[in-house]
Amino acid sequence: MAKVAVRNLDIKKGDDKTFYFTHKSGGVPVDLTGYVIMFESSSTLLSQEATVTDVTAGTYQVEFTSANTSQLTKSTVSYEMVYYPTGLLGKRVTKFQGAINVERDWV
Repeated sequence: MAKVAVRNLDIKKGDDKTFYFTHKSGGVPVDLTGYVIMFESSSTLLSQEATVTDVTAGTYQVEFTSANTSQLTKSTVSYEMVYYPTGLLGKRVTKFQGAINVERDWV
């Protein structure tokens, strides 16, 4: 079994935040036609389907709104980025995982 990469992310509580990603294999972007990419989190406030922004360039994003981040109660949330290359009923591949560090709002 291949080792899953770890990528930690930072969010400031109460802020809007968008993370941008590119899926590559051997340094070459992967065509995401037919893919469903899910951001699965220990906080249901953050779990969502990623938005593919350019299918042939392999780019996608995950966007969090201030309405969601302001409700986070923990300082760390775990997550996995999960690829379904043939849709949600197909093979599940955890591409990377990590922690979201939630920085508190000071004012």
